[in-house]
Order: sequence, then C-alpha cells, then structure tokens
Amino acid sequence: MLTIASSKEVGIIGKAELDLSSYGHDSFNELKLPLKECKYENAFIQIGLKGVESKVLTQPTTPTADSGVNNDSMLTLM
Repeated sequence: MLTIASSKEVGIIGKAELDLSSYGHDSFNELKLPLKECKYENAFIQIGLKGVESKVLTQPTTPTADSGVNNDSMLTLM
C-alpha cells in the first residue's frame, strides 16, 4: 500500500495499491493508480518506475553468514 501525502498542513490525501513485482529489468512502466480512502472522487496518482540492476554489499547485512540472503546484486526501482 502506497500512502500519498501533500504538505504537512494537508496531510494524507489517500492510499493506492502498488505491485512492485510488475517492474522488471530495464522495463519502464507508467501506471495510473486510483486513490482509496480519499475525499476527492475519482482521484488518482500517475507514476512511472523502471527496474535497473545495481551492485550492493557482498557481505551479509545480518550477523550470521548462513542467512540465505544473496547480496551480490539486486533490482532497484527508479
């Protein structure tokens, strides 16, 4: 769930469902997401995200080396 806010004075405008699994490597997708829990009828937010491969730490982020997490690379959403 993605929470949409404006300024500190206005606060939260609404919420939108965002499925990050629909973004792949070098694939730019634009989505028009309807806002839920919003006082404005038919309100939406339009976003564009693209997944790019990036290098991260090769050391585990947890104290145990047997955590099963592969930190060699990851997909970053831009």
